[in-house]
Amino acid sequence: MLFPEEVKLFKKTDVRPCLAVGKSLTHSSFKILTYQLKLNVCPHLEGNSCTMYLERPNACRGYPFARSENLEIASYWTDQGCTVIKEFEKRHGGIQNVVHCQSIEENMEGNKKLIREFQKIKNRKNKKTWVYDLRTEKWKRR
Repeated sequence: MLFPEEVKLFKKTDVRPCLAVGKSLTHSSFKILTYQLKLNVCPHLEGNSCTMYLERPNACRGYPFARSENLEIASYWTDQGCTVIKEFEKRHGGIQNVVHCQSIEENMEGNKKLIREFQKIKNRKNKKTWVYDLRTEKWKRR
C-alpha cells in the first residue's frame, strides 16, 4: 500500500490505484486514498537490499508487518516467508506471542492519517469503498 505522496518513488507504469472512496467512479466525491505496485517484486530491491532505503515508503518501513486492506478494522499480517519471522516463530513458539514490535508501531503511526481520512470520508452520506483489481484493471465496489 502506497500513500499518494509515495507514488513519485516509482515509475508511473508500475503503480496503480488501490483503495478509494466516493459515491461513484465519476462523482466529484471520488477520491483515491492509496496506491499499489503492479509488480510482484519492488523495482528498488536488488538482491536483499533496498536501493532507496532512506526514502522507502511507509509500508516498507513496517516490513515484515503490513496493514490489512480493511481500514475499518486495525489488523496486521506478517510475511511468513520473511527469515526474521521464521526465526522469531522458532524461538518463541509463534508470531501470536508478539506483544509489542517497533515495526508495527511505526507502521501504525504512518497509517493513522490514512485511517482518519478514510473514516471522515466514509462517514459522509452515500460514500462507498472502492478497490482496484490488478487482474482486471477495474474498480470494484466493496
